[in-house]
Parts: sequence; structure tokens; C-alpha cells
Amino acid sequence: MPVFPCFDPTTGASGGSSGGGGGGGADLSSLSYELVDLTDPSWIKVDPQGLIQSVAINSGLTTFTYNTVSPFPASTVLPNSTAEQPRWYRRLNIGGTDIDTDAAYVYATKLSSVTPNANFDNMLYHGIAELPASTSQATVNGQGTHVRLTKAGASFSGAFTRTNLQIWNSQANQVDFYGYGQARPGLALGVAGWGRKNTGVIASQGFRGFPASNTYTAGQPIYEVFVLGSRYSTESSTSGDTVSMRIESRAIVYMVGGSRVMTRRPIKKCGRAYSQSRTATERKSSTWRRFVSRSLFRSPSSAS
Repeated sequence: MPVFPCFDPTTGASGGSSGGGGGGGADLSSLSYELVDLTDPSWIKVDPQGLIQSVAINSGLTTFTYNTVSPFPASTVLPNSTAEQPRWYRRLNIGGTDIDTDAAYVYATKLSSVTPNANFDNMLYHGIAELPASTSQATVNGQGTHVRLTKAGASFSGAFTRTNLQIWNSQANQVDFYGYGQARPGLALGVAGWGRKNTGVIASQGFRGFPASNTYTAGQPIYEVFVLGSRYSTESSTSGDTVSMRIESRAIVYMVGGSRVMTRRPIKKCGRAYSQSRTATERKSSTWRRFVSRSLFRSPSSAS
């Protein structure tokens, strides 16, 4: 993925730095979500208890079909100290670069068109993890947007970090769920998540900071992860039961001590590809830092 000049970090002017050229300027909020296709071979499935029979995607909608499991094992409940929830993961790659624990990055998610199952509740999170295939929840070391889907139709949304979650009260008529997690070199910082009703009103929300004592292992690969857990070990599934939703994400990485901000997708308004380094003065610019923090994500009421 090419790197593009969005503005001059020393002056705030659009179009990139004076030496780098550029087009009509850009706002990182124009970075579009990317559809997540869990059926793509780049995603690895982990399902020790065999809950999921198949996964299919049609017109952007992902459908999870269950096997007969009665009752759900406690290890598939989220959260649980043993991590045997069905999950899918792949290496986080931004701008053609595989991201590791020494990077600073932001990973944003969106879930929409959600259809829960009528017979059981789900607890899920979508975000990033250090060791996603582990059967120890603490070792997975994950964080992400959390959503609780209920058979009654009301949903909860919030945030999951490592072994705990934070949710708000349930709300009916939630149509989509947003969130983002962020990290600095060596440590995940935390995650926020919120749900939006069909009226556009924010219905529920949650935030969790990542424990500062739970640092990343240096030089460890970082992965995208989607975890579809159970809520109760007293509930069961029948072969053919389904849960469906549209899953999307977008991400950026900050080249700490380097020269660029890279995105997983081109920013449409930025102009031609850009590879020139910023100067030390530019890297320290408060205009640069304010721009990134202010414009990375639009308010959820206008998110698309």
C-alpha cells in the first residue's frame, strides 16, 4: 500500500509537505472501512470445541452456521480463563508492512446488519491480539470492540481487554457497532466501543484501558482477530443454527521515530504516492499530532 501526503505537518496546509507534492489534501477520516472476509485463506480458524460448522459470505454478509453442541462448554464463554471460543485471526498488515509489538497503531472496527440467533446469546469481540491461537485468555492478550448479542434482540456494546470487558446497558434497535483499539510500542493502550440505534442515536458504549503491567513481548507479531464466544454454558445450539453480520475494519500505523503514517487503504483525496521523509522538526510538530488525533475517526453519527 503506498503512502500519501495528506498535509504539510509544519504548517497544516493541505496537499502534503512542500517538497513532497500531493493532491487536494486529505482527512484521515476519509479512510474507508475494508470488508472482512473470514473465508479468505489468509484467515486461520481456531475452534477447539467444534462449535462452528461453516462460515460463508454473501453480498458482504458473513453467516456462521453452528453444529449441535449441548450445552456450550464453559471454555467457549467470553470471558473465561480458558480460551476455546471460535475465532479467526491473521497477521495485521498495514501499507504492505507486517505489524509487530514494537509499532504504534490504531485498529478500528464496524459491525452491522447483525442477526442474532433466536436460541442462544453470543459474546464476541473484534480487534487485535498477540497470540490469538492460545487456549489461555491472558496469553491471547487481545483487545477489541465487544458486542453481546441476545436471543431477545436487544444488544450490548463496549470494550474487551485481555480477560475482562466493559459494557453498557442493553438497547433494542441497534443497527451497527463501532470501536477502535490503539497501541504504542510494547503496550496495548485500550479500546472503546459503542452501538448506534436506527435513529442515529448512540445507544450503548464502553471503554477499557489496557493494564500497564501487561506489556507485549518485544518483536512479537500482532494479529487481527475475530472471536465469536458464547454467553452461557447452559445454552445449546442445534445443527444449522446461524448468526450473521457484516464485519469491517480499517487501520493505520504511526512510524514512531520514522517518517510516515501508513494506512491499509489509499486515502482518496491525497494525491500521488509519497515516499519522502519528514524532517525531525516535522515529526515533532504539534500540528501533525493534533491533526492525526483529531481526524482519524469521524463521529459515529456520521460514520459510514
